[in-house]
Amino acid sequence: MEELCLSAVQQTLTRQIRQGHVEHRQPPGKMIHIFFVPGMFGSMIEMAVRAFTDLGGKIEPRFKEDGSAHTFSKQHHPLVLREIKLTDSDIKITTPIYPFEESGLEQIIKEYETSVPTWEKDDKILIYAPDTRWAEINLLFQYHKISRGNGQGLKIFGGNVNSKDIVNWNKNYVDWRQMRIWEYREWFSLFYPQWIEEWIISKNQVSKDFLTVSNQQILESTKETLLEVVHFCGLTLTRPIDDFVRQYQDLQKYVLHEYDTITAIPSMVIDQKSFSWSKLSIVAEGILQNHFRDLGYEWRCDGLDILPTNSIEFADIIYQSKENLHA
Repeated sequence: MEELCLSAVQQTLTRQIRQGHVEHRQPPGKMIHIFFVPGMFGSMIEMAVRAFTDLGGKIEPRFKEDGSAHTFSKQHHPLVLREIKLTDSDIKITTPIYPFEESGLEQIIKEYETSVPTWEKDDKILIYAPDTRWAEINLLFQYHKISRGNGQGLKIFGGNVNSKDIVNWNKNYVDWRQMRIWEYREWFSLFYPQWIEEWIISKNQVSKDFLTVSNQQILESTKETLLEVVHFCGLTLTRPIDDFVRQYQDLQKYVLHEYDTITAIPSMVIDQKSFSWSKLSIVAEGILQNHFRDLGYEWRCDGLDILPTNSIEFADIIYQSKENLHA
């Protein structure tokens, strides 16, 4: 029954793997490039490829408690344009993030085209968000695995590019770190929809020789997606991946639960139905504020750093926006 859920290519590949008949087709000197938004499992893909195939550069697969794969040294992980020029010919896999602070995906790819001699024959993979829901879920993964897990704080959201509008909350602000919690939350809720758009449209910014996979595919169909990557790169799976897949998926559930809570709250509050929840992360609260705004409701949040965690008390801080009243 398992194979009925796979594509024809994946069914064939799965049978060949079980029978030991998958051939290695990756020529010497060829690289794999995985372009991904931080949080979209690019590290997990590199870990799986290096741990379970004949690519070389073996590592032992291990996850952190937060579900991230930030437990090994990546072969080459460009974060700025100048680091692409440092791509050595001995490197087998690169994992550039996008966007960089100073450039978007298209410029990053152009830099690869001019800096990596093997680019034309290399295997290129793009990880993207299929829609707003999955882009918002990635914001939560960024918070839990990078902001908290890697100890980077909120600077991944409040960098130089994203801080330009903070003076709307206080004309004396020069840095997002000066904002109070309620100000940061509101600022985040207003401006994150602009940032995540690039994660969604990126699929249309790459050439046809890219394998494009969504963060939804990776999370919901992990094994099938990994097999697709292995096949695309002409590699051989050298040991079973089932236990790895189960562990990975189990460790991501807490983030999906938080997003489910976010989506459940507005209707329970608006309809004044009894509902309570654990304290949300500040990023989750920002997403929640945007969801209320999309439904025509604003919050009385001036000075409100700590939000209620039950629907009855929360109902006291919402009000219909003027646009909604006149609709």
